Amino acid sequence: GCFSKEGYTGKLFTAEDLDLISKEKPIIVYDKSYHGCYLNNQAIKAAGITPEMPGVVTKCGRMTGEVNDDISYYAAVHNIMSQVDETVIKEYMHTVNDFALSRGVTTIHSLDGGDYGVDMPAWIVNRHLLDLQVVNYWETLDFEKVRPYKLSRIGGCICLDGTRTLHTMALIKPYADKPDTRGLLYYNDAQILEFIRKANNNNMQCSLHAAGTRAIDQYIYLLNQVIKECGQKNLRHRIEHFSYPTDEQIQMAAELELALPMQPIFTKVWDDGEDSMYKKRFGTSEAAKIEPIADIIKAGGMVCGGSDSPVTMIDPLAGIDACVNTDNPHRKITTKEALELYTKNGAWAAHEDKDKGTLACGKNADLVVLDRNPFDAAGRIKEIQVEQTFVKGELVYQREK
Repeated sequence: GCFSKEGYTGKLFTAEDLDLISKEKPIIVYDKSYHGCYLNNQAIKAAGITPEMPGVVTKCGRMTGEVNDDISYYAAVHNIMSQVDETVIKEYMHTVNDFALSRGVTTIHSLDGGDYGVDMPAWIVNRHLLDLQVVNYWETLDFEKVRPYKLSRIGGCICLDGTRTLHTMALIKPYADKPDTRGLLYYNDAQILEFIRKANNNNMQCSLHAAGTRAIDQYIYLLNQVIKECGQKNLRHRIEHFSYPTDEQIQMAAELELALPMQPIFTKVWDDGEDSMYKKRFGTSEAAKIEPIADIIKAGGMVCGGSDSPVTMIDPLAGIDACVNTDNPHRKITTKEALELYTKNGAWAAHEDKDKGTLACGKNADLVVLDRNPFDAAGRIKEIQVEQTFVKGELVYQREK
């Protein structure tokens, strides 16, 4: 929302607000969840959105600049990104490379691309220029786009539902603070079943965003159907977020041997203290069950730690701290378990566990040197500094003293 000298105004940006900054250059302001945005009038033209599109807000027949539906939002962003020169994309890549290495990250899973834009081909073609190792998940349902690049995986954060911040995460029960809605499902069962079946038949790992109970229900039962049809191929299909699963869904995910990339740091951003957004959205008792990482691990599920950057910063130590230093029994895990989320489990999710994730003879020497032992600093893990980062035995980051 908008800010004044006095602080947060509670008012959302309009095209007219952003035109005060510039009428000549397109301006896009992302919602913090990255499931919506606000555009000035030049950006509305560049984004190619129309009043008839879902989530494109209008007032008196005119577009206000607010877009709050994932399908329209992603179309707008990718239409704008398609106008960005590849040299600029390369500059962004090097910025990401340097920042990630400074946080002790040696491999990222890049879920991006969509059906527009130039960013995913640029990443795939130029990733050899970086010290950071990149596993690309192309966010598309179109297998023909992926095939020329010989990727063994398809999908990414393709949204079956939306986000809790905008009441678009799909729930079985209504939102506590908006009882007239249960969020949104963006695809029907037939579309997703066809996608999963085609990925499975091509021996490709597939990945989709399913955060709420209703979206997880749609995805996991369709995955179950395809795996029963074709047999367990050890493809390690992924459910991105898996934020609000039922006990039955947790058990199914473990039995189906699914990868569950989750974001522990979300609880610090949205469920910290009395001003908890989770408590407002779901009620106090249900809010405690969001991001139930401990429950999933106890059931034998494979949780992988991530940031969902740029929703939260790339910072594994902050995520580990969130897992260890919480009083919530649904989320609290040991330091060892938390470290595994960001090492061996992440490598397993990308089928890279033979080369990465643990220190062993014959594996990549991907190493991080910290300024103190996390097992001795359990209460202050987020304060630990990364001193050095090595990729395949080569020093690629050294902290300045």
